[in-house]
Amino acid sequence: MEPRLIGNRALNHEELLRLNLHADAHVDGVDPSRFLAQLAQAVRERAWERLTDADGHPLDFRSFLAAPYPVGIGADVELVRRLLTLPHRREALPEHAAAMATLREEVERLLLTPLPPHGKGAKRRGGVASSNPTPPPARARGGTGREYTIRRLRRDAPALADRVLRGELSANAAAIQAGIRPRPSALATAHTAWRRLDDAERCAFLAEILEHNSVPAQHNK
Repeated sequence: MEPRLIGNRALNHEELLRLNLHADAHVDGVDPSRFLAQLAQAVRERAWERLTDADGHPLDFRSFLAAPYPVGIGADVELVRRLLTLPHRREALPEHAAAMATLREEVERLLLTPLPPHGKGAKRRGGVASSNPTPPPARARGGTGREYTIRRLRRDAPALADRVLRGELSANAAAIQAGIRPRPSALATAHTAWRRLDDAERCAFLAEILEHNSVPAQHNK
């Protein structure tokens, strides 16, 4: 088999891996096992660190995925996440299941952009830290989305972040445990539960409440 070429030279190992990932990420309806195996190899070897963008700067992992080929593999991050939810054809075997779980966890780690340490976000004016910086828009400061929550946990409660990435705990539950997000009140929990009930369940619940409230009145007669 003749080597793949860029111009007049053969592709090196990382470039060939990038090409294969690019090709496999954009083929619909096929077994994702080859893509998953090659992504695992790229993550294990940190192949993106030996590839560069058009200006000669090393790639980070997100750019390696999302940048158009031939800089990256040209795959939207959400596409990669969807592919990672698909099973490898050998995933029924314990060793392959463990390897895939490790891959999924590591990809999520690599996609998270670390938050700056506390107190490091102040804007500087004329080379001097501003005592009253203009606050950034709410979206820039963060939010309640899962990815931002995990980034916050990685900075402030890394053990809980690890549990979220392993699927042992939801991001919301971890944020509540870490004190990042307030624990919902009993009333708020009741409102949430009520919205999830269907009509029959709501009727049954109201009937039970009415029956419960009528018991003291009957005893007082």
